[in-house]
Amino acid sequence: MTDGGTGTPNASLKDLLEQLGWRPETLARRIKAALSAIPGENRQLHDKTPYRWINRGEVPHAPVPEIVLWLLAEATGRDLTFDQVWPRGATYFVTGKMHLRFTPTGRNTAIVIQCTPGFNARQKAGNSSASGDCQRVPHLPGHVTLSEPGSGYLPPGEPVDLEAAVVPTRDLSQVTLDESVQPEDGKRMTIDQYLAKNPVGKATWSIAVYSGTCKADCP
Repeated sequence: MTDGGTGTPNASLKDLLEQLGWRPETLARRIKAALSAIPGENRQLHDKTPYRWINRGEVPHAPVPEIVLWLLAEATGRDLTFDQVWPRGATYFVTGKMHLRFTPTGRNTAIVIQCTPGFNARQKAGNSSASGDCQRVPHLPGHVTLSEPGSGYLPPGEPVDLEAAVVPTRDLSQVTLDESVQPEDGKRMTIDQYLAKNPVGKATWSIAVYSGTCKADCP
């Protein structure tokens, strides 16, 4: 369940656990609880495995690095990034892309992407597009966009094709949502090109669409 590592102790992870008063076994138990909530995820994690991450600088397979980041961000109340927890240069998996067709039923449509801090949610619906960092919020991290009359409006009764992807924030400058933009010298890629060049792995993200009339607490 480990991708290998630098061989250098992970002082950042050790310090974060000490700040929280967590033993590595505590972290392992919390990871196992999070893994059990992911449909189709049946991997096992030994209570002593986090010692290898701390003492040898090893990095676990996805989605464990994202889960660790999420757990630590929630526990510390900080918006942590991957590089604040895991060794620089470690390989992290992109989480892929999904397509959804829906028909708005009201003047407002909310697109909610729940994802892990350290990643950026990118979505395109109709003629509108949006992106945002996956921030730490109560209970679940996520990114929310709201369609309303005006720019990027999604009219009720008209089918909409929604495409969404979640990519590491540190790779954000490499990716564009505009499919008509031609990559310049390999510096920018469409999401499809980016996904073709990078490994796709499991991670904790999901998407939901709500449509109707927003009356209060609108983002």
